[in-house]
Amino acid sequence: LERLVREAGFFALPRRIPAPAGAADFQSHDIEIDDGPRHHHVTVAEPIADPALRALVEALRRLAVPER
Repeated sequence: LERLVREAGFFALPRRIPAPAGAADFQSHDIEIDDGPRHHHVTVAEPIADPALRALVEALRRLAVPER
């Protein structure tokens, strides 16, 4: 995960990354990361154009525990 966060440049991303123009139904993801003194929250909508950010979201999805 650390490598994926670094490759996506997560801490430099804007707080909101909207869906591309023309996207109709889309899912969004809220990602919040604390790394010692750094804290950042990003909301990203699919489809995710950036391959590095998409890889991070996919990894987090695989690791997520479903809510009950």
